[in-house]
Amino acid sequence: MSRNIPLSTINGILLLLLSFSIIIISRCSGDTKKKAAALSTTADSSLLSPSMADGSTVVRADVADCVKNADGSFFCIGNVENSTSANDIFLVKLTSDGTVDTTWGSGGYKSYSTDKASAIARDAAGNIFIGGEDSKEAYIMKINSTSGALDTSFNTTGIYMFRDRVNPAAGTEESIKTIAIDTSSSTSSIFIAVDAYNYAYDIGYTTSTSKSDIVIRKLNTAGLMDATFATSGTWVYNGSLNLGDSVKDLKYDSASNALYISGSVRETISVNGGEDVFAVFKLTADTGVMFPGFATSTTGILMIDFYPLSNGYKSEAKGMLLYGSTLYVTGSAKNDAGDYDMVLVGLNAATGAYASSFASGTPVIKEGGYNHADAGKCVVYDGSTLYVGGYITNSISTNFKDRHVWLFNTGGTFLDQYTVTPDAVDDEVNSCTLSNSGKLIMGGYKDGTKASIWIP
Repeated sequence: MSRNIPLSTINGILLLLLSFSIIIISRCSGDTKKKAAALSTTADSSLLSPSMADGSTVVRADVADCVKNADGSFFCIGNVENSTSANDIFLVKLTSDGTVDTTWGSGGYKSYSTDKASAIARDAAGNIFIGGEDSKEAYIMKINSTSGALDTSFNTTGIYMFRDRVNPAAGTEESIKTIAIDTSSSTSSIFIAVDAYNYAYDIGYTTSTSKSDIVIRKLNTAGLMDATFATSGTWVYNGSLNLGDSVKDLKYDSASNALYISGSVRETISVNGGEDVFAVFKLTADTGVMFPGFATSTTGILMIDFYPLSNGYKSEAKGMLLYGSTLYVTGSAKNDAGDYDMVLVGLNAATGAYASSFASGTPVIKEGGYNHADAGKCVVYDGSTLYVGGYITNSISTNFKDRHVWLFNTGGTFLDQYTVTPDAVDDEVNSCTLSNSGKLIMGGYKDGTKASIWIP
């Protein structure tokens, strides 16, 4: 059942941990509802028709991520699976209005024999970079945006495989979750964020320990590791408990030459201890060290405890948007009733403190319609409205997800929300971008198995 969040705020909690300093803030806020520019409540998704690389029948597909090109068109990356559980990835080009560009590739699509894709980005020249995992190893590939072919100027093959697993049978696994590139320069570096399960780079692991680490890597445009970044091009965070940390989003800020990282870390900052905690990091982009002064410490780590008294506490930072001096971060938090709420925070991008201009310096927390609400990596701004995409569970069953979008102004005032018609199958938003005409292009899946573009 849903519950009411009090309009009063919970007092903030500030703690210093022995191994590093972290801000821990625990507050809830109410919000005033106003009407935003209307989105269509009846608009449904445009179903995509991707193919397996071998031509076999697709039984399951999704859109993982999208990127806008300089001309206003889009590329979206997604995943397909056949009846034997074989997996490939697909790339689709959309026109500026979100429809498939059938003049590109094969009817608008290209397929690649790779297990999974999670991220897509483009450089200043318009080249496309795709990241994910193949045979449990992280990879990044460079694609010629005109032909859809691998660009062999990148690491001589067009693909870089990160073979760090010392014992594949032990369950080690890496997957690229997001890619960040500064599109203002043709020689910009490429940053990738990796979830590494039982990661083996310079920290070691035991096969009996189940954990994951956050790994940030820096490559040059030739597809080679930048040895000047952190340790031989790789930065690793494995937390004080050495239990399990996860990354969701990565943003590069050219103005401060900084990297912002969102995700969750396993720390003992709540009464339950050792739970997943909403976390934002800030690194220097040139050397890969914690950014001085972020989160009022030299560590560059911010953690937020939304419900410190929750039973089975769990929260996660997901999508990020840097606009002006404010870093907007979406996510989810498990509340005192055991349900998940969507959260949106506005941070001072320089210090990591709550931005006083956003919701009077408090998080915005929105409950789900029936038990659960969760924001994905989707947060964009069109000049007047912040759009946050994700899902809520519906009245048919708390297990069924409906695609959902929340609207706010930059001050944190809740404006409106829209969802699809509830049904007994899952629908979810994984990513979103804005068209040049202001359309919200949201990628994800419909009916649990169908890759789709939703334009509400």
